[in-house]
Amino acid sequence: MADAPRADGFEFGLTCAPVLDDGETRYVMSSVEQFEIPANAKNPELAKEFLRFLYTEDSVKLFAEKANGIYALKKANEMVKGIVTDGVYNMNDIYQEGTFMVFGWDAMPDTSKVVIADSVFNVASDVMNGDMTAEQWRDGIEAAFEEIAASK
Repeated sequence: MADAPRADGFEFGLTCAPVLDDGETRYVMSSVEQFEIPANAKNPELAKEFLRFLYTEDSVKLFAEKANGIYALKKANEMVKGIVTDGVYNMNDIYQEGTFMVFGWDAMPDTSKVVIADSVFNVASDVMNGDMTAEQWRDGIEAAFEEIAASK
């Protein structure tokens, strides 16, 4: 992507998901990332120490410096002001404009053939352009999760 063409001054942004009608609730979605220590880890104490480090101000600033990113940590946005680009810093303001919701789920059972993105995300544009009703979308999501539950 470093060589992808773009206009001078181009920066990515973040906005709420579109709504069908004026006045409807606007949502901004986020995913959940997780850190885990495997049950059979060779050095669980060192792994725990690393997890403790991840939530320090030093780690937050290092992530901002090296990846131009912001951890989901209280006051992280203020910790990295002046380190990340203005665009990345300002993207966090969107959470003040919409109803915030976290999208995440437990690991899928090995026996499940369901691809969550196909049921939840990849068909959202079908609802927006009228090829699918919101009820059909909901029914598809419910059916996918019923299939996941049955595959456990």
